[in-house]
Amino acid sequence: MTKAATKKTLTKKPQGKKQHPEKTARPEALSPHGLVIVITGNGKGKTTSAFGQALRAAELFGLATSHTHTSPEVAQIAPYVRQLLQEALPPTELETALQRGKALDLDQVVKETLATLMSECAAPG
Repeated sequence: MTKAATKKTLTKKPQGKKQHPEKTARPEALSPHGLVIVITGNGKGKTTSAFGQALRAAELFGLATSHTHTSPEVAQIAPYVRQLLQEALPPTELETALQRGKALDLDQVVKETLATLMSECAAPG
């Protein structure tokens, strides 16, 4: 082993945990209460369902952040929410969902969401 190779070996930094970019702090404006959805059952569909929910969240985030009347609170929590979405979705899927969200009509989304909620409340069970 040459003198240069020996020096390089001795000064090599120890391999530790992979360094991740600093996480965005959770904004104060964000409610401390969250929503946890637990999907169980035998067979397939749990991962697909979770992925679909993450895509829908990205679409709604795209709508909320691009809307002309976006509130300061939404703007404040946007970096935090975007980071969560980046952790949940591959980059191409996230950007595609954000673009779909920008094209959504807020009034139509609210109307569809309310109709879904009303039908779920009215369903026997």
